[in-house]
Amino acid sequence: MDHEIKEMVHRLEQSVEKLNEGQTRTNKILVGMDKRFDGIDHRLDGIDKKFVEIDKRFDTVDKNFIAIDKRFDDVDKNFDEVGKRFDTVDGRLDHLEIGQDELKEMLRHSTTLLTENFTNIRQDLRHKQSESDSDINLLFKKTEKHERDIEKIKQKLNL
Repeated sequence: MDHEIKEMVHRLEQSVEKLNEGQTRTNKILVGMDKRFDGIDHRLDGIDKKFVEIDKRFDTVDKNFIAIDKRFDDVDKNFDEVGKRFDTVDGRLDHLEIGQDELKEMLRHSTTLLTENFTNIRQDLRHKQSESDSDINLLFKKTEKHERDIEKIKQKLNL
């Protein structure tokens, strides 16, 4: 009888040791995930900085467009003064307006592409976050199950 109890205790100790090893591996995985999340946070900070830079560049573009608009006003005044060249300059302005429309169209297109890219990035990040959360929840559930199993074993031994 003592031999059976010793053997059962020995098996329980081995099971507890295996559970501890599993928990150690789980902890290592969690540490790795924390490092990955830190990396993601670092990348997101980089993206935020790039957004700030893009905003600054767009502000510069806006200022340049305002300057261009002011120049067009000056050109219109000069056109009034120089009536002889009006026809030639008018043809050139038509080409310039077409170029501006093309530029505006390109800016709209680029903005649309940027918006789509950022939307895709956000979706990818949400998906990765969801997967990570699922993995973490699964690890916690497994750890809880192991803890319940250990508690049941302890309660049986105390009988």
